[in-house]
Amino acid sequence: MAGKCPNADCRSEVGRLVCEKVPVVEDGSEVEAGVLLLCPHCRTILGAAMDPREFTDDMIREIGERIDRITR
Repeated sequence: MAGKCPNADCRSEVGRLVCEKVPVVEDGSEVEAGVLLLCPHCRTILGAAMDPREFTDDMIREIGERIDRITR
Protein backbone atom coordinates (compact mmCIF):
# COMPACT_ATOMS: atom_id res chain seq x y z
CA MET A 1 0.00 0.00 0.00
CA ALA A 2 1.60 3.24 -1.14
CA GLY A 3 1.03 6.61 0.44
CA LYS A 4 1.45 10.01 -1.18
CA CYS A 5 4.28 12.44 -0.65
CA PRO A 6 3.08 15.38 1.49
CA ASN A 7 5.11 17.88 -0.56
CA ALA A 8 2.54 20.01 -2.42
CA ASP A 9 4.85 20.23 -5.46
CA CYS A 10 5.25 16.42 -5.62
CA ARG A 11 2.23 14.44 -4.35
CA SER A 12 3.66 11.31 -6.02
CA GLU A 13 2.81 7.85 -4.76
CA VAL A 14 5.54 6.63 -2.44
CA GLY A 15 5.85 2.85 -2.67
CA ARG A 16 9.49 2.82 -1.54
CA LEU A 17 11.77 5.16 0.38
CA VAL A 18 15.27 6.46 -0.08
CA CYS A 19 17.31 5.90 3.08
CA GLU A 20 20.15 8.35 3.74
CA LYS A 21 22.58 8.03 6.65
CA VAL A 22 23.07 11.11 8.83
CA PRO A 23 24.87 11.74 12.12
CA VAL A 24 22.80 12.27 15.26
CA VAL A 25 24.28 15.10 17.31
CA GLU A 26 23.70 15.81 21.00
CA ASP A 27 25.24 18.86 22.68
CA GLY A 28 27.53 19.37 19.68
CA SER A 29 28.95 15.83 19.70
CA GLU A 30 28.07 13.04 17.29
CA VAL A 31 26.50 10.30 19.41
CA GLU A 32 24.82 7.86 17.03
CA ALA A 33 24.09 7.14 13.40
CA GLY A 34 20.68 8.04 12.08
CA VAL A 35 18.75 7.70 8.85
CA LEU A 36 16.50 10.05 6.92
CA LEU A 37 13.59 8.49 5.05
CA LEU A 38 13.10 10.43 1.82
CA CYS A 39 10.57 10.58 -1.00
CA PRO A 40 12.27 8.91 -3.99
CA HIS A 41 10.78 11.50 -6.36
CA CYS A 42 11.55 14.86 -4.69
CA ARG A 43 13.69 13.85 -1.67
CA THR A 44 11.32 15.47 0.85
CA ILE A 45 12.09 14.17 4.34
CA LEU A 46 9.27 11.82 5.35
CA GLY A 47 10.83 10.62 8.58
CA ALA A 48 13.98 10.23 10.64
CA ALA A 49 15.16 7.50 12.98
CA MET A 50 18.17 5.92 14.61
CA ASP A 51 19.92 3.55 12.20
CA PRO A 52 18.85 0.15 13.58
CA ARG A 53 21.78 -1.69 11.97
CA GLU A 54 24.31 0.70 13.48
CA PHE A 55 22.55 0.58 16.85
CA THR A 56 22.56 -3.25 16.84
CA ASP A 57 26.24 -3.40 15.84
CA ASP A 58 27.14 -0.97 18.66
CA MET A 59 25.17 -3.00 21.21
CA ILE A 60 26.78 -6.29 20.14
CA ARG A 61 30.24 -4.70 20.32
CA GLU A 62 29.56 -3.27 23.78
CA ILE A 63 28.19 -6.56 25.12
CA GLY A 64 31.25 -8.38 23.76
CA GLU A 65 33.59 -5.89 25.48
CA ARG A 66 31.75 -6.31 28.77
CA ILE A 67 31.91 -10.12 28.54
CA ASP A 68 35.66 -9.87 27.83
CA ARG A 69 36.18 -7.71 30.93
CA ILE A 70 34.16 -10.08 33.14
CA THR A 71 35.87 -13.26 31.91
CA ARG A 72 39.47 -12.03 32.24
